[in-house]
Amino acid sequence: MIKILFVSRDLPEEGGSGTSVYRLSILRYLKKIGCEIDYLLLHYRDEKEIKLDQIKPFKSVFNVMQMKSRNPVAYPIWSSMPTESEIACFKEQVNNSKPDLIIVDHPWMSGLLKHKTWDKKIRTAVLTHDVQYKKIIDFMKHNVAPYKRNGNNKIPKWDEKLEKEILSYSDIILAIQSKDMKIFRKMLPEKKVAYLPISFDIIDLLSTKQVKGRCLFIGGSAQQNSYGIEWFLDKVWPILVRKNNSMTLHICGEVKKTMNLKKYSNINGVSIVGKIAFLRKEYEEAQVCVVPLRVGSGLKIKLIEAMSYGKACVSTSVGTYGVENVSDYGVDVADNEQMFAKCVLKLASNDKKRKTSELLNKQYIRTYLSPDVTYGAFVLDLMSSIKQNQT
Repeated sequence: MIKILFVSRDLPEEGGSGTSVYRLSILRYLKKIGCEIDYLLLHYRDEKEIKLDQIKPFKSVFNVMQMKSRNPVAYPIWSSMPTESEIACFKEQVNNSKPDLIIVDHPWMSGLLKHKTWDKKIRTAVLTHDVQYKKIIDFMKHNVAPYKRNGNNKIPKWDEKLEKEILSYSDIILAIQSKDMKIFRKMLPEKKVAYLPISFDIIDLLSTKQVKGRCLFIGGSAQQNSYGIEWFLDKVWPILVRKNNSMTLHICGEVKKTMNLKKYSNINGVSIVGKIAFLRKEYEEAQVCVVPLRVGSGLKIKLIEAMSYGKACVSTSVGTYGVENVSDYGVDVADNEQMFAKCVLKLASNDKKRKTSELLNKQYIRTYLSPDVTYGAFVLDLMSSIKQNQT
């Protein structure tokens, strides 16, 4: 038995943001292979109260422990370093759980690992999600907020020097994409850096009845999603409906919260659906999934999810970050409005091309992003090192 302590300021949400889906995917795999998982939930400013019914769905995967302090005034903002109360809570939980492995969620939480007061045999890892200093630079160029969970607070100072120092406190650095892995290896050559992209199982749709001309976009409330879909509505959609006035678009997810609804709610053929519990019907009816992101980092999880459903996809280059050579298979990539519209129209009108793209995308997931392929080598290496520590 391997015992894991996972530490985060966020509780996963089924069908939630990309980081939430990624986190949950890894934990489910670890549980499936027989690990016992304790989940330490810390708190941050602007967070809503965590209710029991939010924890219940995950009881079969991990045990949730919450930080006892319920004083929101003392909570940090999302991407800031751990507070003294968080560090004290963490150390207490390490002593109680006695884990073989500690995984902290996001680089700033590596601050918890700075002063090690526990058994040196305990391995530590940080789930990075992004190269933070590069993410901030890129997002600010487009005037897009890199951390929506910071609320109205200022972005904490974060640069390469600080990132290097904070990550150095962990034994293992977990990179979500290969480009990030190369950056981290150059930044910290003495550290073990593992490539750990998200995995998906193939999802077989119950119905193959697609709505002719239907496009689908799914996105969370992060500002880069509204920035991307609003570009699509401003630049690409007019071209599509001019060429084919039967085109329709469904926009699903909490992206609705950050969109300019006054401007975009009454566009012909466009339905801003918002968050829904089950997306299967939306995927079944869509002919083309669009990923029109203009800025971003990490791995574009909604693209991979659409591929796992066997959907034909059109994406910008940004939307394919972290997915190796996907344009060689079933994803059409275009970065200007004319080419993006052309790709969507071709897939919507050419059944043979669309079905080939659908098959290619499913096979890509099976070949490169199935759970054992993405997580297997890391877990095997981890289990081996833990075994050595136990002797």
